[in-house]
Amino acid sequence: MTIQVTPLKQYLENIQVLAPDKTEKQVQELFKTIILENVNFKDNEEMLTYLSDKAPNFEKQHRSRNFIVEETETNNIIGFFSLSLKVVDISDLKESLKKKLVLKGKSPKNIDYLPVLLIG
Repeated sequence: MTIQVTPLKQYLENIQVLAPDKTEKQVQELFKTIILENVNFKDNEEMLTYLSDKAPNFEKQHRSRNFIVEETETNNIIGFFSLSLKVVDISDLKESLKKKLVLKGKSPKNIDYLPVLLIG
């Protein structure tokens, strides 16, 4: 089995190309229909809701970048993942542990937060 990963933004653009008369909102509704009719995450409604409803909006708001995972031969959606930036509070950590987490050459004394990449 060969898989391909497509950014959600590109996936939505591909739908727009196939349905040029549709508005952006109609394309999102079509995407939602495709997801709800063709994707089964073993009855995990939370994942389906995120992918069909929230992911397109999070993309527009630059809150996350989402990617569709498909089988190349069949174009069946077999999964997805999401990347977003988060901030982790490290103010309560010991200085020795903070030192391991911050950039080399930086003093951990004045650093209380670290930017991290969240993979969902």
